[in-house]
Amino acid sequence: AGLVVGGLLFGVGMVLTRGCVSRLTVLSGSGNLRALTVLLVFAVTAHATLKGVLAPLRTALTGVSVDVPNVAGGMPGGGVAMGTLLLVVAMWFARSAKTPGAAFASALLLGLLVPLGWLLTATVLQDDFDPIAVESLSFTLPQAETLFWLIASTAVGPGFGVGLIGGVVFGALAVQLLRGEFRWQSFDSPRQTGRYLAGG
Repeated sequence: AGLVVGGLLFGVGMVLTRGCVSRLTVLSGSGNLRALTVLLVFAVTAHATLKGVLAPLRTALTGVSVDVPNVAGGMPGGGVAMGTLLLVVAMWFARSAKTPGAAFASALLLGLLVPLGWLLTATVLQDDFDPIAVESLSFTLPQAETLFWLIASTAVGPGFGVGLIGGVVFGALAVQLLRGEFRWQSFDSPRQTGRYLAGG
């Protein structure tokens, strides 16, 4: 139930704000104040859902579940075989769509950042005296962690999520400034503001 409700909310929010949280994070680095406003609302809501007033609702929803068959586990090689198959199919579609070589290589490198994040947090960043959670590229928890770090940085140190969000925002900002494309953008009307706030 948690996945279903969360997925529906994610989809509705994407439509209302014209993008997912990762896209809005990039846009906020390019001067888009609509995206920045949505991210602030989203981060507060995410934190409330993870550790605040909405946490009991989240816990109740995740307690309702249905057993589904593990299709990948029954295959020879399990999840690795399924992942490889999906990668091959995705690459075939990308090549058949005549994706330019540079765009194809960029997309492949961006996709590889996800398993690299798992690898780094599982091995390189592990410390026996200060263990960290194994994680990779996602934007809900990192947005909440970044907001909390901005508010209470003297009590809480920055982690993987803060580095991810900071890297995306400042990376987007640097590219926009180098290209001379940085420009401030804001809301056009109160109606649009309300739509974006509801999406966040």
